Amino acid sequence: MKEPLLINPTVWLRSSPIPLSAPEKVLSTFETGKPLSVIRFKGPHKFYRVSGWDNTKSKMADPYGPWWVDETALSSIYSKIARLDMFEGWMPPEILARIKSLPMHYRALAAICENWNDFREQVMLELPSQEELIGLCGPTAPQPLRDSMDRASRHTPWLPGGVEQVFFKRATRTEKNINPLWVHWVNLW
Repeated sequence: MKEPLLINPTVWLRSSPIPLSAPEKVLSTFETGKPLSVIRFKGPHKFYRVSGWDNTKSKMADPYGPWWVDETALSSIYSKIARLDMFEGWMPPEILARIKSLPMHYRALAAICENWNDFREQVMLELPSQEELIGLCGPTAPQPLRDSMDRASRHTPWLPGGVEQVFFKRATRTEKNINPLWVHWVNLW
């Protein structure tokens, strides 16, 4: 269940128990001009995340990280792919299979640069009944295909973003946060 909270996103990001010193970094990952909401998620609820190799840090991405895609957003990605069925018989099957690829759509709509994550692992956060998490929700801002590309060049390929992402604050000590026992490895593709 999703319950919108009447809290300004910047105020929430700066508030205790896990205050962020630079909320503008988080806010810049959301699409400019689109509404953001602080949401209380009550279990049972599912979220998804990819946790592959990050070339910018030369290590695997954290499977318990702050950025997630809500189960309804993943369903919307599946819906977009299903609409491509109308091209069966019009396109060669190998091309149609490639454009119906879930990893390709996930990367494009979640705007995850190729050098941030190679998608080798996928995880699901399964929020149990009677538990809750508060997160910041809104559409993902567009990103270049690789974050090192020239953003001003008209030749730079862009990931459009737009799917709803959820940002959960990360605890550094004992504050209530994502319980590692709620996170499981899954095979989305």
